[in-house]
Amino acid sequence: MNLRYHHWALILLALAIAVLPLSYGNAQTATQGPQAPETVSYRFQSGDTLLALASKYFRQQSDYKVVQKLNGISDPRRIRVGATLKIPYNILKFSNESADVVAFRGIVRIAGIGPDPRAPKLNEAITEGVGLATGPDSSLSLATSDGSIITMPSNSVMRIVKLRRILITDSIDIEYALDEGGVRTKVQPARKLEDRYRVRTPAAVSAVRGTDFRNRFDPASNQSFAELLEGGLQVASGDAGDADLKPGFGAAISDQGLKTEALLPAPVIQAGQGKQREEQVKFMLDPVADAISYRLVVARDSGFIDIVAEAENAAPELSLNALDNGNYFAKLTAFSKTGLEGLPVQQAFRRRLNTVSAAASQEDDGFAFRWTTSGSDRKLFRFQLFAIDPVLNDSFSPSEQPPLVDEGELTQTRMSVSALPAGKYFWRVGTYLYADGEVDPVWTDFQSFSIAPD
Repeated sequence: MNLRYHHWALILLALAIAVLPLSYGNAQTATQGPQAPETVSYRFQSGDTLLALASKYFRQQSDYKVVQKLNGISDPRRIRVGATLKIPYNILKFSNESADVVAFRGIVRIAGIGPDPRAPKLNEAITEGVGLATGPDSSLSLATSDGSIITMPSNSVMRIVKLRRILITDSIDIEYALDEGGVRTKVQPARKLEDRYRVRTPAAVSAVRGTDFRNRFDPASNQSFAELLEGGLQVASGDAGDADLKPGFGAAISDQGLKTEALLPAPVIQAGQGKQREEQVKFMLDPVADAISYRLVVARDSGFIDIVAEAENAAPELSLNALDNGNYFAKLTAFSKTGLEGLPVQQAFRRRLNTVSAAASQEDDGFAFRWTTSGSDRKLFRFQLFAIDPVLNDSFSPSEQPPLVDEGELTQTRMSVSALPAGKYFWRVGTYLYADGEVDPVWTDFQSFSIAPD
């Protein structure tokens, strides 16, 4: 079995159990023992009573006793207006939120809706308790109601643990569990102080607000990585320690502890800007000091929600074998020896697969010229033949003389010319690609042949 697809089979197996309860619990409490419950703060208002709050916002009326004890309240009917109560999240009522599928490609599977993992649908609403997996050369992007985006690259497994709106504060409570692979998360600035947005791995919890960051988890090495691009990120990893990351820094968490370091700088692109016409899409980078590998992500949008291709390489040269014509954005990064992915450089480019190669052969009645081209978009061809008088002008410059034959708007890939007198000739073929409202011409190099006098 192909190793890439054997790995995909393992991902499907992981997804089959992805909808089970979170096995590793809170990564911060897994090694530290029981902790105080997470709480939300509520400022007591005129007309409020603890019993009335319990009736409207607590899951059970009797849960008012939990709040009374936690806040040291002697009389639940007499609480000062303006007093701040701490209320455990686990006793609060909530409404279910959803995340919409805004883009996906390749092999993507959803578990927890129906009996078997299935493919998603564009604009489908995904809810709490669902498991998600991407296969090789695949990706998935979800958007929540607050405008936050989470994107899964290839070979990743993730569960939606919480996707809720807490009624008492009208705040969001979102938590993802990353079991394998990676996610890139762009969280909108918090609308309310009580909004919570977390990405959890078996080794660490990343808690954010108004943040652009990445998470990865490698189950084989039990290593977790968090990289902050902008905003603020708090990483909690139990006995390994905690870290408040600044933009441009990352944290690597392993059995040896938590290590933070500055992310490698964004690479400098040597080649790949503008139009990409060859069979392979290629980007050449200046080597980044201390980098061990490089990554390329291509998307249709500058926010990298609709990802279409990915590639990695140990050398600062990255290529893709197949990419449809269109306008794209490339994001390139370098990986450090610690395993952290560095800062990105983004580059818009145009994909215009448009190559042409040609050859000539002598026939009984003259010469035949044939050419081949790549790509399936609409193309027209142009053939030019120049005759050179070796006595008057042994050099050749097409700008100094008109062509002997100039045939344009050809649809066939063959041209014949007969009855040519003795002399030296130069010829070339051009292909004109019509795509995205523009014309892209590409010419072969000039080739030559000679006809000797009889």
